[in-house]
This record gives sequence, structure tokens and C-alpha cells, in this order.
Amino acid sequence: MKAKLAAAFWASTALMALPAQAQSVVNTQIDARVGLVAMTYIECAGVDFGLWRVPTRNTGGATFINLTVTANDATGVTIARIFGNSTSVSQDARHPPVAGTCYVFNAETVSSRLRTSIFQNNAMSMGGLPLYGLSSPSIQALVVADLALGGNGVAIDATGNGTFRVVGELTIPQNIVAANYGGYQTQGEGKVSVTDGL
Repeated sequence: MKAKLAAAFWASTALMALPAQAQSVVNTQIDARVGLVAMTYIECAGVDFGLWRVPTRNTGGATFINLTVTANDATGVTIARIFGNSTSVSQDARHPPVAGTCYVFNAETVSSRLRTSIFQNNAMSMGGLPLYGLSSPSIQALVVADLALGGNGVAIDATGNGTFRVVGELTIPQNIVAANYGGYQTQGEGKVSVTDGL
């Protein structure tokens, strides 16, 4: 009996004497990210007055190219009308006019019509720019654009999205010389806005 007790005592003493197991700590890195955007945002494709044949001239007054749309959404077809000096002025079918389209995303107010507005949109001067396969004019004509909304408000669907159109009128001056031919673009940008959270 004494031998058994001595053996048990020795075994427990030996276990207590074992050294503690070493710990191993390893490190790595973790990051976090987030993006914040406005609840509602807008993207717009600009107004394209297209390509027009205009003769050299110094009489007859200015030519006005007026753009309207059949509907104030992405389905609306652009209509171009000529006013003022229309002598020998015609649309070139290679680049027809297209009203601007603005896309509204993530509106808070859904299944409703929101107010739209436009500003910095009148008497917008245009400078030379290569486009339509044309170079910049060597002498710039005093071409001016006035932009306007295609309708009243924007219809927002159940997902918070909608579209509206931007139209306008282009003024081509009376005096046109061959050096005026080329591409033009507005030198400033008009601004559009949508009022959400009604």
C-alpha cells in the first residue's frame, strides 16, 4: 500500500514540475472601407445640335435652330426646326440633333414627380472644338446656345430612378465665311438640378 501511495505521489509531483507550454502570437493586418454619395444623383448627356449646312453669307439675318422633344423622358424623339434666315440652310443627316438626357438615380421620393431646374443656361458662347470629323474653325463665328428643360419635372419610378430631357436653341450669326466652318462646343456648362425629399 505504501508503495502505491509513493508512486502516486511521485507521478503527481512530476506532472506539476513540467514547464508551461510556450505561447505563439502572430499578427496580420486588416482594413475597412466605405463610400459616401448623395442620396440622389444625376448624370447628363449634353445637347447635340447636330451638323448643319450653312452657306457663306453676309445678309439675311441670323439662323435659329430650335430643338424640342416629343416626350420629356428617354423615349422622346428630338425635333429640330429652323427659324430666321433659312436660305440654303439644311440639316446634314450624318449627325442629326439629339436633345440632352439627364438620368436621376436613387431618389428618396419614389413614384412621384420631382421639380427640375436649369441655370447658367442662357447666351452660352461656343468655342471651336474638333468634332463630327471636323477640325476647329480657323476663325470662330459668334455661335450661341440657349438651353432649356424639355418639360416640367421628372417622373420618378418605384425604384427611385427617372429621366428628363434638355433642349434649346442655337443661334448662327448672319455673317458666315469659309473660315468659320468646323466644330463648336459651349465654353461654359449649364447646370441642372432636381429637388428631392418633397
